[in-house]
Amino acid sequence: MGTRRIARELALQILYQKEIGQENLGQILTSLRQNSDKKFSTEVWNYAQQLASGALENQANIDELIAQYSDHWELSRICLIDRNILRLAIYEMLYSPETVPPNVCINEALEIAKKFSSHLSPAFINGILDKVKAHAFKGTLS
Repeated sequence: MGTRRIARELALQILYQKEIGQENLGQILTSLRQNSDKKFSTEVWNYAQQLASGALENQANIDELIAQYSDHWELSRICLIDRNILRLAIYEMLYSPETVPPNVCINEALEIAKKFSSHLSPAFINGILDKVKAHAFKGTLS
């Protein structure tokens, strides 16, 4: 598994812990570093922190997009894991398109959903991310 995939999965853990009540990003990172049975490279930690921080800083805008494109679903009804996979993918897609092409963001989100969520989640996530991509890039990227 590639470094960025590992970082994305770690960023998902960070957002999950933040949402279930951990106080701040610094405390979550410290806790994960101390309690993880895995040793991650500095590159993994840095990218995970960048993704999690960016998703949190832009959460209001990202959540608005999720709500807009999740037909007939309230944001609060979307499973916690799926909601955070969407946040990470949309952050990476919209705020780092020069680094990570939108299709890669979508594919990575789907692979992470297959690993951490239900069997129905990839289709749901794909539908929302495709709509965000179509709207944001207006057909300019494939």
